[in-house]
Amino acid sequence: MQILIDDQELKDALKRLAEHASDLTPVMQEIGNLLQNETELSFERQRSPAGRPWTPAKKKRGLTLIDSGRLSHSFGYDAAKDSVAMGTNLVYAPIHHFGGRAGRGKRTVLPARPFMPVEDGSLTDATKEAILEMMADYLAGS
Repeated sequence: MQILIDDQELKDALKRLAEHASDLTPVMQEIGNLLQNETELSFERQRSPAGRPWTPAKKKRGLTLIDSGRLSHSFGYDAAKDSVAMGTNLVYAPIHHFGGRAGRGKRTVLPARPFMPVEDGSLTDATKEAILEMMADYLAGS
């Protein structure tokens, strides 16, 4: 016995899905916006995207890592058809995010104050969930 199904509607839907998935630029832009917003919120909340409070800086005034606002407003992203890159061009950003020795002779030890939604080499769980939801919504719209 042989059954032949000619379901043009299903074929058309699969074709639309394949075309939609071949250029993910719109959803990559959404993801870049999410990453940038989460980073900027870290500075406002004074805590990592995972919710851990930052070690306060010994400053006379203001918030930790916010003096001129240059670092907190320096992040941008570049979305492509299958990827998104987010970061800053400020050379001092990594030492503040990851912590470590800084200054003349590397005598000052700065604590890690993660501001990007990446900790321990992975995206935070909440960020992963949000991205997966964005991707599912985007592909469902094809």
